[in-house]
Amino acid sequence: SSPAGSESATDCSCVAGFYGQDGGECSACPADSFCPGGNVVEGCVADSSSAEGSESAVSCVCNDGFSGGRGSECSVCVAGTWCTGGTIEPCPANSFSEAGSGLVEDCTCVAGYYGPGGGPCDT
Repeated sequence: SSPAGSESATDCSCVAGFYGQDGGECSACPADSFCPGGNVVEGCVADSSSAEGSESAVSCVCNDGFSGGRGSECSVCVAGTWCTGGTIEPCPANSFSEAGSGLVEDCTCVAGYYGPGGGPCDT
């Protein structure tokens, strides 16, 4: 894009989701980063990822096994829960998981109960 009245190719800059030199070719923003426009490429915070062509930090989502808001710091999922998309979910009744679990199937039945990973756990 370029401001109204632009007279030179170097007045053109890449729009959000793309990056490149002013007046040059624009490329899609690489995965695990975001590009607000121009020649700016910013990496997602640790333990998060984004799709190719992302425009802002809120496109960065915590990886499975981590919790946190979009574009903000990600923390290891606590024991007894599982995390996907940055959201913390409790293990089903009578089951438990190790810290950093990213799947409900990581929740296994506690002593005295039986069932598949992710529950339900019966006596």
